[in-house]
Amino acid sequence: MTSPGNDATCPTRPASTGGRRTASAERAFTPAPVISPRRSSDDVGDTRSFLTVVSSRSNQALVLTVVGSIDLDTAPSLRRALELALVTSPVLMVVDLSEVPLLACAGLSVLVAARRRAEGRTCLRVAAPRRATRRSLALTGVDRYLSVYRTCAEALAEPVHGDRGESPSTVGAVVGSVGDDGTTP
Repeated sequence: MTSPGNDATCPTRPASTGGRRTASAERAFTPAPVISPRRSSDDVGDTRSFLTVVSSRSNQALVLTVVGSIDLDTAPSLRRALELALVTSPVLMVVDLSEVPLLACAGLSVLVAARRRAEGRTCLRVAAPRRATRRSLALTGVDRYLSVYRTCAEALAEPVHGDRGESPSTVGAVVGSVGDDGTTP
C-alpha cells in the first residue's frame, strides 16, 4: 500500500522495487532535469531550505514536482519554473506538491497567477496530498479557484474538459474543504 505522499503511479516517482531496477520501472520513470533550484537566502550560515522544481512528461501532460517549502523567499523560483513550463503550452500541467511541507501565501499567489496565465491554453491542476498543504489551499479559498487533487495520479487520470481552462466546478475529483476546526472530511 502506498501513502499519499509516495504515489507509485505518479510518473515523477519510480515504484519501489527493493533497490533493484526492473525493466518496467526504467521505462516508467525517466529522471528529468531540475528546472529551478535556488537557495532561499544569501546568508552562508542560513539553514533555510532550497526549493527545487523537477519536470517530467507523461503523454500530453507536464508534471512539475516541487520539493521544499514555498514561502516569500522561494516563491519567485516557483514562479519562474511555472512560467518556463507554460511557454511549452502543454495540454495538461500538474503541479505536484507532495514534497511541500509549507505552502505560504506567496506560494498561493504564484499558483493563482499561473492558473490565470494558463487559462484557455493549458489545463492547470494541483496535486496536494499533504494535509497542511490542502489546509492552506482551503482556508484561503484558493481550492475553489484551482483544480486540486489528492494525488498526482488522480490529477493525471481525470480527462481534460473543454477549453483547457477548466474550473473546479467541472472536475469530479476536487478535494473537499477544511472545516472550522481545521479538520478535513
